[in-house]
Amino acid sequence: MTQKIIKSLEKINNAILKISQLYVWKLPPILVFISLIWLSIYSVSQIISSEEILKELFSFYLATIGLTITLALVTFSYAKVFKQDDIREKIIHAGESFLHAAIAAILAILLAWLSDKLNSIFQNRNYYDFIKYIVMVIGSLSSIFLYIVAINLYSGLIDLEKFLFNRTKKNL
Repeated sequence: MTQKIIKSLEKINNAILKISQLYVWKLPPILVFISLIWLSIYSVSQIISSEEILKELFSFYLATIGLTITLALVTFSYAKVFKQDDIREKIIHAGESFLHAAIAAILAILLAWLSDKLNSIFQNRNYYDFIKYIVMVIGSLSSIFLYIVAINLYSGLIDLEKFLFNRTKKNL
């Protein structure tokens, strides 16, 4: 009877462990990816429909830049701790993905700023209809860079998940 209770408790513990692993390691990269895809779609829709794009999206861009730079710095600092080259290489690869995401986010905010400034400069001109399409193309390039941010962040988080999950699983 006690063996059955112990086995059932182990099954419950394993189920809880799998759910927590899913919640802690698998869900955040997916949510980050989805939120950045949403941000890029939202920025394109704002470029098409709104006159003042940058004011609404500026905080999103800056938060993305700050988070990706912080993740890159923390990851590079964390890589210095390890003496094994293979582990250090994996962590540095994740940090490089975060750094690429930060650079792409900086390029995205610059293109969004350029799109906004071109829109405000040429808005009352006779040839605005032609310039409007150029502004939309520049704004779309901004969203492409946000897709790059999303992909790099996702791959960096997945790289860390592969390494950190194995270490955490050993400690549990």
